[in-house]
Amino acid sequence: MFNLLQSSSRNNFQPSLGCLKQNLQHAKMSLFGNSALAFARAAGVHHSSMHDLLSGAVRPGLETLFRISHACQQSSAEMLARNLPSSCFQRNNRAAPRRPCKKYDWGLIDRSVRCEMRKPVAVRISLNRLCKSMGLDSNYVAKRLPGLARECIIEFRANSLERHQQRIRSVDVLLTSTMTRMMESGVWPSHRKIRKALGKSICFRDPQLCRLRHELMDRFNFIRL
Repeated sequence: MFNLLQSSSRNNFQPSLGCLKQNLQHAKMSLFGNSALAFARAAGVHHSSMHDLLSGAVRPGLETLFRISHACQQSSAEMLARNLPSSCFQRNNRAAPRRPCKKYDWGLIDRSVRCEMRKPVAVRISLNRLCKSMGLDSNYVAKRLPGLARECIIEFRANSLERHQQRIRSVDVLLTSTMTRMMESGVWPSHRKIRKALGKSICFRDPQLCRLRHELMDRFNFIRL
């Protein structure tokens, strides 16, 4: 998430957890009367996750970052980029929306996660998506069920990586045959022509396929010379 924000922002943007921690403390004092619980309710996150964020113990996910930035009435980039003075956090007259506390049925949550893990890999969803569908805070669930959550996350990542590699291998074969056919017919394999021939742009999203394209072009130059 930090890399995404850094790459999509201006060149001198350097996200910092220290800046975020200090800005959250200022917002808690100025906007929510030094109440972490009121801050958590306004942001729509679990109070346990809010305490972890205020102490700097965890990195927020992208959705959580947007939630707390909206509650602080600041942009996500500003919350991460620099230490904002307390005057930036002005209390408005509109009361913060109160989010009712959801009772966590840990037996049901445990069974739901294990049931999801027994599903076929092709239809399995991530822990974050499962918690979101049940109206739960995934950070809080991972904190209360660390062993099960870690097992679920590791297994999902491994399966996702395997599916991604299979997809890359299939596109690899298709890209190689398409570029070879174009080069043998004397057509320069530009991005536009490859995209038109394949009907997809996935070959430009993965560094592995980008390297393959350059290797094939170098081979073509050697043959042409």
